[in-house]
Amino acid sequence: MERNDGNFGCLKEMLDAHDIALLNRAQLGLPVERKPFDVLGEELQMSEEEVLERLKRLKRIGIVRSVSASFDASRLGYRSALVAFSVESKHLTDVASVISSLPFVSHNYERDAEFNLWFTITLPSEIDMEAEVVKLALECNVHKWLFLPTLRTFKIGVALDASLRFGNIFEKSDEPPMPKRDLAEDDITCIRILQEELPLTSAPFDELAKAHGKNGEWLIERAKILLSEGRLRRVAVFVNHKRLGYNANALVVWSVPNEEVEKVGKALAAVKQVSHCYHRPAYPEWQFSVYTMFHSVDEKSLQKAVEEAASIVGDYKWRMLLSVREFKKARVKFFA
Repeated sequence: MERNDGNFGCLKEMLDAHDIALLNRAQLGLPVERKPFDVLGEELQMSEEEVLERLKRLKRIGIVRSVSASFDASRLGYRSALVAFSVESKHLTDVASVISSLPFVSHNYERDAEFNLWFTITLPSEIDMEAEVVKLALECNVHKWLFLPTLRTFKIGVALDASLRFGNIFEKSDEPPMPKRDLAEDDITCIRILQEELPLTSAPFDELAKAHGKNGEWLIERAKILLSEGRLRRVAVFVNHKRLGYNANALVVWSVPNEEVEKVGKALAAVKQVSHCYHRPAYPEWQFSVYTMFHSVDEKSLQKAVEEAASIVGDYKWRMLLSVREFKKARVKFFA
């Protein structure tokens, strides 16, 4: 659970019905067109100017964290894994600093458990991830760790309902089949460009492309191909969940026998407060195999949501891992 520091939550009161509608829609993905905010405005019965002004204001006050692209690492030739280190408390800050400095680490948190440092790594598929983790553990003088690659994804990519009603406003649809073709150099150039912040202007793809010596039409065409192949998930608005009013979240892990993982994973994925649900390997010293992220407006409602989920899925051991400190939250740059 991530504890609220008291500086967030009230910003939700600054949103009107149009802001909420815009945030909910824009999290699903912006039209990959020359004038995406004009297309979005027509859908929401707003002018392009109003859409842009609202997004600029929401970004200025910190509700909108970024407007950018989200990619499927596995379809770009990368693999990701969750890693947990057991670090002596007196060395935790120093070890966390080393981990956070690595460009292939996206998230890094202290959690309330024996394995107290949890981070996510993303590396090209040809690199032996587990060997890298072992090397890193030895460098940090860590003797106990967990290597937790994703074995199956049950849920990812749920947008946060700006009205705080917890509707699942974005369920990941069936993915297209894995692309058979290799990425071309033009694809890689496109990916590099799209990882930058999308300008809040009338023709943002034109502006982004021009900064790299390309034209907007080329960038849009390449982006649409990547989108159709599932390599590009979406270009969208991403929000700061605390400033939106989701002040409590927790990593909840479940001990589930292999033959029951699919049933439990699907049941937990259907819980509206769950944003992510994965199957990961279990170990003798850590017999949890299903990993979920829960979000809610406060700790009391979060605890209730987890307990209700536990009653739905059945009599499985579970544990809520409290987030004590956030050391890093950033996206890994592909083909950097």
